[in-house]
Amino acid sequence: MVDGQAGSRRWAALSPALMAALVVLNLWHLLGGPRWLFWGIAFAAGAFVWAERDAVPRGIRRVALVLTAIAIVVWPLGGAGLHSLERGLYIGAMISSVMACVSLLARAARHSPALGTLSDHLLQQGYRRRYVLLAVAGQVLPCMLGFAGVHLLLGVAQRGAHANEAQRLAMFTVVSRSFSSATLWSPTFGNMVILLALYPQLRWGQVLPVGLALAASIIVLSMVVDRRLLRAAGPDAPPPPAPPGVLRASAVFLLAMVVFFIAVMCLAGWLHLPVSAGISMLAPLVALGLHYRFAGAGRTPKLAARRVLADARDLRIFAPEVLLFMAAGCGGTVIADTIPREWIGAVAGMMAGYALPAILALIASIMTLSLVGVHPVLSAVLLASTFSPAALNLPPLIHVCTLLTGWCLATIVAPFSMTNMTASRYAGIGLVEYGIRQNGRFAAVSALVLVCVLAAMAAVVR
Repeated sequence: MVDGQAGSRRWAALSPALMAALVVLNLWHLLGGPRWLFWGIAFAAGAFVWAERDAVPRGIRRVALVLTAIAIVVWPLGGAGLHSLERGLYIGAMISSVMACVSLLARAARHSPALGTLSDHLLQQGYRRRYVLLAVAGQVLPCMLGFAGVHLLLGVAQRGAHANEAQRLAMFTVVSRSFSSATLWSPTFGNMVILLALYPQLRWGQVLPVGLALAASIIVLSMVVDRRLLRAAGPDAPPPPAPPGVLRASAVFLLAMVVFFIAVMCLAGWLHLPVSAGISMLAPLVALGLHYRFAGAGRTPKLAARRVLADARDLRIFAPEVLLFMAAGCGGTVIADTIPREWIGAVAGMMAGYALPAILALIASIMTLSLVGVHPVLSAVLLASTFSPAALNLPPLIHVCTLLTGWCLATIVAPFSMTNMTASRYAGIGLVEYGIRQNGRFAAVSALVLVCVLAAMAAVVR
C-alpha cells in the first residue's frame, strides 16, 4: 500500500510536465510536425490522466468507459479507422491545450488589485444597474479570467442586496446566461476551438460578428424574461461616485483583452494556424508578464517564473476535463464515421433546403442530449460530423453558429453543466432547480427566437 501511494505521488509530480508536453506536442502537430506526434500526444494525455486518476469523478470515468466501449463495438461496422482516432485525439488535445493556457492567464490576472476595486464598485450599484453590469461583465471577464471571472461575478451576486428570493436568484442566472453566451464568440472557450477545428474552411473572424449578435440577443432576452423582477425592483437610486481608478482599471482591462485577441489573430494568421494555437502560444507568455507586473516592488523575472510554475502545478485539477475531451473527441468521431451514410442522408433529406426545421432540430438535439447527461462536447462533435452543412444544405457559417447556440443553451439549462454546478453552489439551491426551473423558460424562449434569427441569416448568407 505504501509503495502504491509513493508511486502515485511520483506520477502526480510529473503531471505538470505531462500537461506541458501535451501543449507543446499539439503546437508541433499544428505547425506540420511528423506523424508520430499522434502517439506522443496520446501518451502525454493518457499519462496525465493516470497521474491524476484519483481526482477524476466516477461519473466522468463512466462516461469515458461507455464511449470507449461503444467505439470498440461499432468500429468494425463502418468506415472508422486510425484517421478517426487521429482526428478525435487532435480535437481533444487542442481544447485541452487552450484550457490549460487560458487557466495560466486567468490565475495571473487574479492578482490585479483593479479586479477587487471593480467588484466592490459593482456591489454598490442599484439592483437594475447591477443586473445589467453583471450581464455585460459576464461577456468580458470570463474571456480572460476563465472560471476565475465567473467566481468573481457570482461572488458579487451572492453578496449584493436583494428585496426577495426571486430577485436574488435572477442575479445568479444573468451571470450564468451571459457567461454561457460569451462562448458564442470568444476563442478562449472549448466549443469554439472544437468547431473551428471541424470546419477548417472557417476562421474565427467570420464567426465573431454573428456570435456577438447572438450573445447580445441572449442578454436582451434575459432582460425580457426577467422584466417583471426588474420592474418590481423600482428605479435605482443615483449611483455612488466611482472610486478613484475604477474607470481606468476597466478601460485598461478591456484594452488589454482587445490587444491580446488582436495579437493572437495576427500570430495565427502569420503562421497559418487556428486561433487556438495562437492562444496556446501567447497566453503563458502574457501570464509571465502579468505575474511580473503584479509582484510588487521586489519583482524579478525569476519570481514571476516561479509563480507561473506554481500555477502550472495546479493544472492537475483539469484531469477530468482532459479525460472527457479526449473520450468525447475520439469516441464521437469514431461513432460518427460508423453511422451509415444512407441513414444520415435519409434524415437530412427530410430537412435539406428547409433552414428553420434543420436549425431547430440541431439545437433541440444538443439540448435534449445534454438534459439526459450527454456532454455537449460529444453531442456537438457527433452532430457536426454526421449532419454536416452539405447534408442539411446549410451555409457552413450558419451551421457552426447553430451548434454554438445549441451548446450555449444546453450549458444554461442542463443541470450537469459546470457553469450551473458552480452557480447553484453560490445560489444555495439544487442543480435541477437552478438549471431547469430557473432557466427552463428562458432557454425555451431563447431557442425559438434564435432559431428564427439563424434561419433569417441563412437566407441572407445564401
